Amino acid sequence: MKVMVKRIYAPAARSDGFRVLVDRLWPRGISKSDAKLDLWLPDLGPSTALRQWFNHDPARWEEFQHRYHAELKGKTELVSELKGQVPRGTVTLLYSVKDEQHNQAVALRSFLMIRLAAGRHGTRGKKHAVVVEGPNTTMSGRALKPVVQLERTGCGIAAVAAIAGVSYRQAQRTANQLGIYATDRRLWSETTYVRPLLRNYRLCPASTEQPFLSWSSLPDLALLAIKWHRERGRPCWHWVVFVRDSDGERVLDSKRSLKSHVRRDFGRMMPKWYLAVVTKR
Repeated sequence: MKVMVKRIYAPAARSDGFRVLVDRLWPRGISKSDAKLDLWLPDLGPSTALRQWFNHDPARWEEFQHRYHAELKGKTELVSELKGQVPRGTVTLLYSVKDEQHNQAVALRSFLMIRLAAGRHGTRGKKHAVVVEGPNTTMSGRALKPVVQLERTGCGIAAVAAIAGVSYRQAQRTANQLGIYATDRRLWSETTYVRPLLRNYRLCPASTEQPFLSWSSLPDLALLAIKWHRERGRPCWHWVVFVRDSDGERVLDSKRSLKSHVRRDFGRMMPKWYLAVVTKR
């Protein structure tokens, strides 16, 4: 399966698959024949009040997503109609605004991917699962090796790759299939998007983060937030992996500039909180 977003004014392509317009209002300057739509779901767009409040202000993006996702939870029939198209192939969500990062299609895609991942996590069948390139380790703590991030803001993808035992590029491709991109600024301040990626590798993340109290109180495997700080009022951090096994305690740090990506300088890292991870047997 693949869910993409695309501006409706861009030329239609065969690779778009099933084309769905998710704007509440019809886009200006384009005819229905030129739009080449398979479906228009105007009622799936954000409410007029929410759309006017957001006004495509990047500073309101995080809150807009939260409110829009809450609206979508009340539109189960429309969401189910759209989700039903996903297993059949590529679905492209179309929008009209110029902002490619802050629009309802992007927010809708993240909502869909989280729901789809949660559905797969809660069922045994694998008929419609995202294709995930298989791990090459046993995912036990002893087998874990650090993975260096290949994007400046790809520490979350690298951390999941290390736990799953895959390369950065493999985890990156899987993340992109889920609508997760390292360049997306939302990922720098939220933990919502790392959970579907973990679940796709049959990893079970805790539902909530826990404050860091001491190294000895950490679980045997966890994502750890270090270098916690605020940028323009928003929290940011660096993801690392904490491992405890027969070789002792250590941290796998994906930062490219490090001489060693296996760290035991615990006094220098000052974690803020952690997300426990359990591997499925």
